[in-house]
Amino acid sequence: TKEQIKQELVATYGDRVLALPKSKGFGLVAYLVPIFLALLALAALAVLLPRWRDNKRNGPPSGPGLNGNGNGAAAVSAADARRLEEDLARYDV
Repeated sequence: TKEQIKQELVATYGDRVLALPKSKGFGLVAYLVPIFLALLALAALAVLLPRWRDNKRNGPPSGPGLNGNGNGAAAVSAADARRLEEDLARYDV
């Protein structure tokens, strides 16, 4: 039988011939940790995916310090705007 073949191989070559972790102690951890991490990743996606989708639908926030046009760009003072225009005038853009 298949089990007899496995037992004979283990008797001849040792436990490492099966290339499987043992089902107790540290070997059990080798089985459980990947399963736990996969479940943790699925739970994180289940929580974060709806938030990401809602943020995409609602667009960026507008509030204090923003220019109020909904694109999230910061408001530019008159002095900064003038300096920017002067800098751009120096270049052939």
